[in-house]
Amino acid sequence: MISSLLKRLAVASAFMFSIHIVVTAEPITKQANEIFSKWIEWQMVMPDKDLTSMTEQLDGTQMKQVYVNAIANLTPLTPVLERLTASYINSDGFVLRSPVADAIKNNFGKMHELMEHDMPRFIDTLRGMPFCSPVDATEESTSTDSSKIIDRYNAFLRLLFAHQNQAEAQKYLFSVANRFFEYCFETKSFPVFERFMMNIQDQPLGRMLYSVAWFNLAGNGWKHWHEKSLQTLKAKADEGKTIKYIAGGSDILQMLRAGIYNIKNIDPQLPSQPIYYANGWEFLVRSTAEDGGIGDKIIIPMMDRTLIMERTGFSLTGETFKARLNNDSIIEIPRSITTWTISNENNEKIGQYQLDRRFCVQQDFNPADNEQLLMSFNELYFISLPQFLNGWMIEPNQFPEDLEIVIKQLRKPVTRDMVFNMRIASLLNATDFKFIALGTCIN
Repeated sequence: MISSLLKRLAVASAFMFSIHIVVTAEPITKQANEIFSKWIEWQMVMPDKDLTSMTEQLDGTQMKQVYVNAIANLTPLTPVLERLTASYINSDGFVLRSPVADAIKNNFGKMHELMEHDMPRFIDTLRGMPFCSPVDATEESTSTDSSKIIDRYNAFLRLLFAHQNQAEAQKYLFSVANRFFEYCFETKSFPVFERFMMNIQDQPLGRMLYSVAWFNLAGNGWKHWHEKSLQTLKAKADEGKTIKYIAGGSDILQMLRAGIYNIKNIDPQLPSQPIYYANGWEFLVRSTAEDGGIGDKIIIPMMDRTLIMERTGFSLTGETFKARLNNDSIIEIPRSITTWTISNENNEKIGQYQLDRRFCVQQDFNPADNEQLLMSFNELYFISLPQFLNGWMIEPNQFPEDLEIVIKQLRKPVTRDMVFNMRIASLLNATDFKFIALGTCIN
């Protein structure tokens, strides 16, 4: 009887063990196009274009199309366009055709050269035309339709960079936006831009700078990388530094392609903004397995190599954080830390990606000696804001004096002083300038 009972217990035990084996999730292997398809399909790495090379690329057909599409909105800029086009555009109409008239090419070429080599003089040249009449400047300052103003100034720049290939035109305008940003916030030129924000007659120039920078770096350019930023990060990585990507979502593909393999990512991974994350952002955080998906893999084939990401760590810290979503609801999210080991095709470990699911805090901007900070343009804007303007409770004046942050869309890192200049500009925007926010809220 005892023997029979023992046999039944052994069978039951084996059955229970088999049930356990069935419900324990096996590691999952996914391909890069399952996780990063969005980035693969439409994320670009933008070069730093020499703006003077645009002059020989001017296309009359495209110039005409840009002008016709925005003709009503460009009316306040007719005096400027009349001078720049040698009256081929004037108050009575326009005559634009291919090939581009030499007078237009010469005048546009001078503007391209000034934007490339002497931005203050470019601004002074527009200012002296004058750029906007007192009546139009006053009308702009009281306008409640910022989209119309944004469209006007972006159309103006599209006219100056009327390339027959739209992808090439976008690269040029991305480079222009970089130079506009530098002019606005670098120490040597910020005092001039600061005055532009307060003087109604000069505010149209400020709105042009803001409109072009915002559209190309935030509104449309949030998804793209600057070639120079990746080169800077690769050089830092080669020095042995870990790239500390603050509020970086799950945007790591271009770094991996560039040979940057040690990345620490701090981001709350909010479920309300999947459009700004990789398609497989949830899988990057964890799988449905009880252990978070230890052993899961992502295979990333490239032209000259294959990378293998394997989840080697997942832990819940026991902490939670609250987040207000774009529908004004508040959710509570558990903080977790996920570790992916990165190996080559020979299964040799070459790096590690760590995702710390939380909001950034002030201490994150005091990097260790072996860390290089990285952010995207929109997130840079939000750390520059004071709390009462919906900033992230980060104080730029507490940053280390020598701090430099590589910005995904910018050719040059930003300094502590530039971030602080952005804060001053945000205050002036709230009181005097009263135009668009330089960043776009993506929550």
